[in-house]
Amino acid sequence: MSGSRLGENNGISNVMMLGYTYLFSRIIISAMYNISVKHFKNTGISAIDIAFYSSIFGIIFLLIVFPFKEKMFGKQDIKSAGFWPLMFASLFGVALYVLFYNMATAKLQVGRVAVTYYIYPVFFYVIGSILVDKDTKKAFNPKILTGIFICVLGVFFTNYNEIVVQRVSDYSGYIYVLLSVFCMVTFSVIAKKYKIPTYWFLLIGQFISLGIAFFNYVGSSHGGHLKIPVPSFTQISILILFGILANVMREFMRIKSIEYLPISQISTWNYFSPLITGLSGILFLHETFTVYDAIGYSLVIGGNVIANFKLKSAKTQ
Repeated sequence: MSGSRLGENNGISNVMMLGYTYLFSRIIISAMYNISVKHFKNTGISAIDIAFYSSIFGIIFLLIVFPFKEKMFGKQDIKSAGFWPLMFASLFGVALYVLFYNMATAKLQVGRVAVTYYIYPVFFYVIGSILVDKDTKKAFNPKILTGIFICVLGVFFTNYNEIVVQRVSDYSGYIYVLLSVFCMVTFSVIAKKYKIPTYWFLLIGQFISLGIAFFNYVGSSHGGHLKIPVPSFTQISILILFGILANVMREFMRIKSIEYLPISQISTWNYFSPLITGLSGILFLHETFTVYDAIGYSLVIGGNVIANFKLKSAKTQ
């Protein structure tokens, strides 16, 4: 009996450790991806170029793993969500979200993009409650509104130097990150309402991303000649990793972490994502970190915690 229990306990421990491995691997991949996007910008490779090349490699990888898609992502019924919900989910959840986020990263410090973007959970809660749950009272709960106010205050402090001290004239970086927030909230509402098949969502999203990049090249061409930059061998190698790790495997790791860990623990540990991204920017890109950044990070994370915190009861697991 004792041996059986010991085996069960070890099994639970191993499963949870695997879940944490997937969770933190996804967070680290996201941080490294953001740093690489910022580095590419300094070498003349734009967000459109990254979308173009990484989408190609993402499509190739997804086609290679097509026979194993259900083992990786679970049951995949392309008709489960319906045509338009799947198209819009792929557009907002993959193509436009990644493009806007990359454009924001090219203009702002990666840590500030990450922490500003991280206001989306509380806004999704409100919009999802109104549009999906049809529960206005739930959406405008004082606790939720307090969380939103604290998050917005945190974003202000995070960007205090640029907004108040330096008074920068180019606010396009902030517009792009807010557009990425809009895309993620829109996708989250769609995913909450419809059953989105992950494999097809990712594959269609890669094709849409590739199409957007190609039409951008066509629109900016002169005399019928497309200006598509040719990256170096090292850059191509990194873009291949983008297509496989950031575009595909990151979502796979998200699904697996949900499979192996309680949602409450995933939500808690996800708060480390903007911190790890910000720390990576400081270490690898030598970005500044001020007292205002520390206050802003704390407020955004605190606002999310307050908005999502629920007291445990006998009826709640």
